[in-house]
Amino acid sequence: MHSLKGKKILIVEDDEMLRDILCDIFTSAEAEVIQATNGLEAISVLQKNKIDAVMTDMNMHGGDGISLVGNIKALPTPHPAIFICTGFNQLAPQMVKNLGIVKIFEKPFDKDDLITTLSQHLNSKSN
Repeated sequence: MHSLKGKKILIVEDDEMLRDILCDIFTSAEAEVIQATNGLEAISVLQKNKIDAVMTDMNMHGGDGISLVGNIKALPTPHPAIFICTGFNQLAPQMVKNLGIVKIFEKPFDKDDLITTLSQHLNSKSN
């Protein structure tokens, strides 16, 4: 099993049940998890913490995932890795690349795929 030990992940999701599930998944992989209910809350967290990865919903009240990605890019470096979890992906592959999104996970997602993808990406960046 892949580990996210020592990594800090921000979960941005307005659905409390899904946010809790994502938190449980990443906590089980030994990550430190911080939660936000929308993009505006997430920016506040990002301004106060060094975050390794952001897992965000695409559609939320109070700041959607795409606006959040733009706001993250405006923050001083280093930027966290950005992953999106969505039920409906309306982003073209070129836009995903231009925004710097590492991967979009379609709902329902596979928890092992989440952990493996984040672990491989974050651990390859630290080597």
